[in-house]
Amino acid sequence: MTLKRRMLISNLIMIVLPFVISSLVGLFAAAMMHDAYWNPVENMFSDRDELVYAQSLLYGEQKPLTDTDPAHAEQREAAVRRLVIQMADLGYHVQYTLNGEEQFNNITPEDDQIGIGILGEEARKLDYITASKGNVHIIKTQWVNGNDVAIIRAINPGKDMEPVHFSFFYTYVSFFLFIMFFFVLITMVIVNTIMYNKSKELILDPLQQISKAAKAIRSGDLTTPVNLKGKQTEELLQVCHDFSDMQTYLKNSMARQAEYEKYRRELLAGISHDLRTPLTSIKGYAEGLLTGIADTQEKQQRYYRAIQTRADDLERLVNNLSLYNHFDTSMFMAKPEICSFSEILQTYIIEEKERFEKDNIVVEWNMETDEDRVYLDKTEFHRIFDNLFNNSVKYRVRPVSHIRLHLEKEDNVLVFLFSDDGPGIVASNTDYIFEAFVRLDAARTHTDQGSGLGLAIVKKIIEAHKGTIRAYNDRGLTICITLPLYKG
Repeated sequence: MTLKRRMLISNLIMIVLPFVISSLVGLFAAAMMHDAYWNPVENMFSDRDELVYAQSLLYGEQKPLTDTDPAHAEQREAAVRRLVIQMADLGYHVQYTLNGEEQFNNITPEDDQIGIGILGEEARKLDYITASKGNVHIIKTQWVNGNDVAIIRAINPGKDMEPVHFSFFYTYVSFFLFIMFFFVLITMVIVNTIMYNKSKELILDPLQQISKAAKAIRSGDLTTPVNLKGKQTEELLQVCHDFSDMQTYLKNSMARQAEYEKYRRELLAGISHDLRTPLTSIKGYAEGLLTGIADTQEKQQRYYRAIQTRADDLERLVNNLSLYNHFDTSMFMAKPEICSFSEILQTYIIEEKERFEKDNIVVEWNMETDEDRVYLDKTEFHRIFDNLFNNSVKYRVRPVSHIRLHLEKEDNVLVFLFSDDGPGIVASNTDYIFEAFVRLDAARTHTDQGSGLGLAIVKKIIEAHKGTIRAYNDRGLTICITLPLYKG
């Protein structure tokens, strides 16, 4: 069953159930207390012989019967006719006098004698009379409206009429109670309808929007908004906000997935390229040996050495791939220790002095801080330094590479700058040089120039040490590495 139908049924039950229960309780109470309560109340509101009712009829026509305006003559005549008919139904004869002039009279001399028999001759001198004897009733009243005086005299001779019993309770009170009950019922219906529509707006509409957005997600559309109108409950607002957050998360996840797929394709393409190049070379030299192209001892030795070199390139590439996969699958476990970054760097420079001289590398050192104690894995940072120096030599455009090393402190981090005097890179590509096999240099087409994994491995090691790395151009390429300082 849908929530909308449940809400509709609940609202109907809220109307019908109180009505049924109230009716049953009322009927049960009426049956149980009829003699003790109902009859006394009915008797209290009873009008024996309809005398009070006749008086109410007279007073109900007071206003038109005292109106002498000629323009209202028709209304006055209609009131007289209506009063005469109503009083006649009760057995009364009526005399109506306005300003001393008789306007209507159907009281007979016999009726007058009956009246005198009850009240005597003094009855003619009284202005107001309400008298009863047996079935005979006499009513006389007068009304003054400014200078106008209206006199009404009514006599019920009681001939050939059964005693009547008129109940105001049944005629007026019970009718009033019925009307009141009816309006209470109508009010309940209106209030429940309003509450249903309000609940529908607050609950069903947002749920329908969420359902629509969920169906859109199933079809791949993550842009369908969940728009809330008017005031909503905090719970539904939270649900809708959480749903919107989920949409954003899924959108970002799909974007990351697409980016990862692109990266994976590029990675596979890079691996294929860097594997194919030395394999093609090995295959060519092997065919030369097999077909006899290398027909001299010297040429055969040269082919063997070339095969050996390309095999070394393949071994280096496979080792770097294994190392990169080690980092990329979160299997890398750094073994950091507290040490001085400057001491580690200086030790490395001393150890590699001969290689620097052989590769024509000149190192300039600038240290602006003594606070350089960090947690780091010495072995892995030797690998970082190797990759940075090799990368600079690989892409240099001058015979001699000038490397500038700078160390400083910023807030609670240590900043290490590695700058060369090479050609740098296009500014828009600085975010890509740390990705595996990304070829930003068209000249890099041979594996003897490197595996294309050096800077990617550097980034993985830095991130494992909770540091950051970025690149920018500054008279060459500058690699900026930050590491959190040891707090002790």
